[in-house]
Amino acid sequence: MREIILIGAGYSVKEGIELGLWNKIKGKDILTINFCYRFLPFLPTGIIWGDDSVWIKCEDSLSVLSNYGVKLYSRKYEKYNKYPFIKQIRVEDEGHNILPFTDDKGLELNSIYMGRCGFTGLMALSLACALKYDIIYLLGYDFGIIDYKENNTHWYRELDDKINCGAYGIKSVYFDGDKPRHEISDFNVYKTSKAKIFNVSPLSNIEVFEKLSYNQFFNKIK
Repeated sequence: MREIILIGAGYSVKEGIELGLWNKIKGKDILTINFCYRFLPFLPTGIIWGDDSVWIKCEDSLSVLSNYGVKLYSRKYEKYNKYPFIKQIRVEDEGHNILPFTDDKGLELNSIYMGRCGFTGLMALSLACALKYDIIYLLGYDFGIIDYKENNTHWYRELDDKINCGAYGIKSVYFDGDKPRHEISDFNVYKTSKAKIFNVSPLSNIEVFEKLSYNQFFNKIK
């Protein structure tokens, strides 16, 4: 069974870090989202971003990491055509009968789902499904804040208060009033995926997937 761990920015990742997350997942297939790779103590398998600000702010380090075998995936931008080490992916916001890919070449010929809000987390999940992983673990997929009274949206904000895509502490990115935006239903698309998807965030606002505590997650990946 092929397994992959997706690491997003949700604040719940802090709990995992406190429980020894990095030591427990080192050596696994790991795809980090946007700026998360900067705060790992080892190299991930791949890095994916959807917002061009990630490349603008991190071009030097991303270019170096590609030389070490880290796979780079981005939303398609014409400016990236001169960087052959970036795997550009067409994206769409229409949820179809999910991901009709049979191999990696399909990613060049088709588009993958990114949802109506254009969140890289959906793009990363679509990519993992398209790459035919059997089991996908979602870390930091909180869809904003767990406690609406708080502004803790990103687990790495305390490590770098400037590296972000403009969403630090901004509830309206994920919420309409005190409720999650209706676009959270975009995750329903993955109900038809052949992959088994686990959300390692018991209090996540995303209710589509089976939820695991970090201890349950650690037991599964032993």
